[in-house]
Amino acid sequence: MPKYLVFMDIDGTLLTDHQYVSERTRATIERLQKQDVLFYIATGRMYELAKIVRDKVNADVRLVTSNGAVFDGAQGRELTKLGGLQLSLPI
Repeated sequence: MPKYLVFMDIDGTLLTDHQYVSERTRATIERLQKQDVLFYIATGRMYELAKIVRDKVNADVRLVTSNGAVFDGAQGRELTKLGGLQLSLPI
C-alpha cells in the first residue's frame, strides 16, 4: 500500500464543540496508523495547546501548528521563520 498522510483540523473537525474526541474518531485514527498512514493535526493553535489535543488522541499523532510555523519533523519539533530560517528544537 502506498504511504499516505492525513491532516486534520481541530475545532469542529477532530474535536466536538465540547473539546471531546469521540471513541470512533480515536479508533479510526489508530486503524489508519496501523496501516502506516501518518496522521497530523494541522492548526493555527500554538504547539503547546495542540499537544493537549494530541494527548486526547494518541502520542503517535504529529503536529503542524502556529499556521505551519512549528511542526513535528525528522529532527523533532521544528520552527520555521519567514525568510527560510529553520530551527530544530527538542520535543
